[in-house]
Amino acid sequence: MLPVKSNISDFKALFELVSLLADPAATQERLKELQVATDEAIALIDLAERAEADMKAARFEHKENMAAERRDHEKKLAASKTTADEALARRESDLKKREQRIAELERQAEAHGDAVARLRADLEGRLEHIRAAAA
Repeated sequence: MLPVKSNISDFKALFELVSLLADPAATQERLKELQVATDEAIALIDLAERAEADMKAARFEHKENMAAERRDHEKKLAASKTTADEALARRESDLKKREQRIAELERQAEAHGDAVARLRADLEGRLEHIRAAAA
C-alpha cells in the first residue's frame, strides 16, 4: 500500500465541509457569501476586460495618429527637399553661367591684350621712324 500524504489544510477543508453540512443555515450563508464573491469577481473581470479593450482601442488610435503625423511630416520634408533642391540647382546654374561668362571675358581680355601689344609695337615702330627721320 502506498503511503498517504496528509496535509493539514486538507483536514481543515474537510472539517469545514462537515461543519457546513451539519449546519444548513451556515451553509446557506456561506453559499450567499460565495455567490456575492463570484458576482464581484465577474464584475471585476468585466471591468478589466473593458479597460483592456479601451486600452487596445487607445493604442490603435495612437498608432494611427502617429502614422498620419509621420506621413504628413514626410510629405512636408519631401516638399522642403524639393524646394531646396530646386534652389540649389538654380544657384549651381547661375554659378556655371558666371564661370562661363568669366572665361569668355578672360578670352576677350587676352585677345584685346594681344591686339594692344601689336598696336603698341606698331606705334613704337612708327615713333622710331619719326625720330629717325627727324634726326
